[in-house]
Amino acid sequence: RVAGPGNYILMGEDGILNDEEEEDFEDDDYDEFDEDEDEDEDDYEEEEENPFAPMDFEEKKERFLNITSQMEEFDEEESIYLYRLCQSLIGDLLDEDAYNQWIDTFDAELGKIGVNDDTIPDEMLGKAPGQAPFHQKIKVQFLEILEISAPMETKKTLFDAFCTNPGVEAAAAYLELALAEQEQSKKYASLLKKAAKKYPGYSLIQIRRAESEILDADPQKDHSISRLFNDFFFGRDAIHPFEFHALLHLKTQALAAEQNLEKTEAWKNILDHYIQESNMAHIMTTIVSLLQIPMIAIRLEKEQNRKG
Repeated sequence: RVAGPGNYILMGEDGILNDEEEEDFEDDDYDEFDEDEDEDEDDYEEEEENPFAPMDFEEKKERFLNITSQMEEFDEEESIYLYRLCQSLIGDLLDEDAYNQWIDTFDAELGKIGVNDDTIPDEMLGKAPGQAPFHQKIKVQFLEILEISAPMETKKTLFDAFCTNPGVEAAAAYLELALAEQEQSKKYASLLKKAAKKYPGYSLIQIRRAESEILDADPQKDHSISRLFNDFFFGRDAIHPFEFHALLHLKTQALAAEQNLEKTEAWKNILDHYIQESNMAHIMTTIVSLLQIPMIAIRLEKEQNRKG
């Protein structure tokens, strides 16, 4: 999980470290290894875990350029191969001092945010000032539609039932956006524009608006975690994990626009620490890994130009 020369990410056969495998690789377990083991044996084990260990930088670079020049839809095995190749190249290219500084920065910023899954806050459903609190049943219905793994027809049936509750117009507008996004509907952009204008104080909707505008934003604009939190959750002592994930996703989009390999690698590794739900952590880190592919290509081009 640590970037840098000689390091790599341990993966299961399906490319994901499952709970049982992760238990097998707890940090304390490494103490069991004898530091005086024969170097040849160490090299053998490293090659077994990291197929790119025997390759030099130029060979890895050539493989990366060949793969990405004909990139289409990869099968699972090819995706894992590309991922591990990217991680190996990142280890070669990374400025470790800059990487470590960003790890410290992100850790300090995220550590200040209170995340509470004990309750579903009314603000998460877009409660307006002066509006009566939502009944717990309504909150549970809202979250279920967002998180349930079910056919779209089932989700729409639940959505229609949710909309019969009084005072849920803002929450319904957000759910409609979420469902439209899942369907890849052409109506999403117009729905978002309408909802953002109608509910300027609803954090989840405004985060989606900000994501749609992030690539056109001023590159000098402050997109720090603390700034984003104050922009969307000002006055809140704690937010729900779903809101936290929405904030992290927005930050990820902002980092994509910056095209900074050290920052994105630090962000990818810090996400694993702060996202408790393993499936969500995998989704978020996968997004970052995909965003890093063009960053690696740009860095390789700069390296080539530097060597002349």
